[in-house]
Amino acid sequence: MTPPSASVLSPQAPAAMLDTEAPRSKPMCVLVVDDAPVLREAIAQLLTLEGGHTVHEAGTHLEAVALLDAVDAVATDGFFPYSAGEATGPWGLALARLARARGKPVILVSADADLVEQAHWEGIRALSKPAGILQLVAALAEARVSHS
Repeated sequence: MTPPSASVLSPQAPAAMLDTEAPRSKPMCVLVVDDAPVLREAIAQLLTLEGGHTVHEAGTHLEAVALLDAVDAVATDGFFPYSAGEATGPWGLALARLARARGKPVILVSADADLVEQAHWEGIRALSKPAGILQLVAALAEARVSHS
């Protein structure tokens, strides 16, 4: 059962939401958090190229928290380490809660269905992996419009 406050973009999102010819929202400064450097850099590059956003990157919870006040929005993986050298944990949800408390739009992306469901129950926008980059760009554009 999906909670009433859930805001989800499914892989079958309406074509208009994925239309790259549609007017773009105002570019934002986005924090991309993922402990996989290649994936983090690829997402950052695509957000820059496809969405026109400025991007800061973090691979740990501590790095992300240090950058949080310098960004407009957050796109975070669900699992990454608290600090360098530590095992991964569900820090994405903790970061999403903190970002939302600071008034920033946040999108959590995770392959963990339980984490995605918990985010939905808390009213945090979440995408299930594998989510396409155009979905992430569209979700950030929608978050910017609804947050303004």
